[in-house]
Parts: sequence; C-alpha cells; structure tokens
Amino acid sequence: MEGTILSFDPTSNLLCIERSYPFDHSLNYANREDNKGVEGSEGKRDYALINTTQARIEVLPSSSPATAAPSLPPLSIPSIRRREQEMISVRMEEKESIGVGVSMDGQKLFDTIRKTTPCVWSGTSFIVLESVRVQPPYTAASCQLIQSKNQTRHGGASGESVLQRVKKIVEAERNKLKIK
Repeated sequence: MEGTILSFDPTSNLLCIERSYPFDHSLNYANREDNKGVEGSEGKRDYALINTTQARIEVLPSSSPATAAPSLPPLSIPSIRRREQEMISVRMEEKESIGVGVSMDGQKLFDTIRKTTPCVWSGTSFIVLESVRVQPPYTAASCQLIQSKNQTRHGGASGESVLQRVKKIVEAERNKLKIK
C-alpha cells in the first residue's frame, strides 16, 4: 500500500494514509459525482487506517513536492466577541435561575413556571410577573400580592386577578410535577 501519511495516533497505534488513484480516461464517467475526488484533483482519493503493530511500515521521502495544508478562512474577531458575550449572558441567566437555599421541589416548580411565565428568585421566594411572591412551601396558599390592588399590569389586569392567575399556575404545575 502506498500513500501520504496524514496522521498517527500513538495510543491506538493507528496510521492514517491518504491514497490517490489516477482518473481513468478510458471510462466515460468523467462527470459522475463519485469520480470527482478532492477538489482540484483528477481521480479519486481514499483513506486507510493501518494498525502499525501488525504491519511493516516503510517511510520513503516523497518524490512530489509537499502540498501545503489548505489555508483557513480569516476569523472575524467582532463576531467571536459578540458570540462570547451572548454565551456569557445566557450562562448568567441560567445562573440566576438557580435558587440558593431552596428545596428541590421549589426549584422544579420555579423551572417549570419560568418556561412560560417571567419569574425571578428573591431569596428563598420567587417573584412571578413582577407582582406575586411565591414563598416556601411553594403552594397556592403561599402566594402573596406584592403590589397594591389599584395598580394594574400585564394587559390591564388588576393585582387581584394576577394573584389568582399565579395561584392557578402554581397549583397546576405542582399537580403536573406531583409535588405533595
């Protein structure tokens, strides 16, 4: 077997070799997709993995000039920085969604409610829709309005209607999660 050494893995003793086959002009399939090989080449190439513990390897200097590795596209530093900032902000949001000193049931309930309704931790309680505090043991009875009744939010709903809505959400999610 003859080819160009691409890589060697000393852990598994595997040698990766690229083999080239010249294009056979006598066959009339020059435009077939399976005979195009690597871009810019005439013919086909394939790769072989050889276990060096079971083969005799003879390395000979190449008679053809060494081909340079393909150049990599330029990096967009502003794009990389933007993606980095996006990932940092996502991770910070994830970090803020973890309650400190809360029960596992409380965290599960928070995570479930957070998927559809805005809420944040405030100590061991969490605030839903910026107006209702849900305190341990995280039941409908432990929901409290933290905004005066004459203020309206969330589409003009009164504080009392928001409280009732959050109570229904908490009770429904507790039932879905089978929290006692």
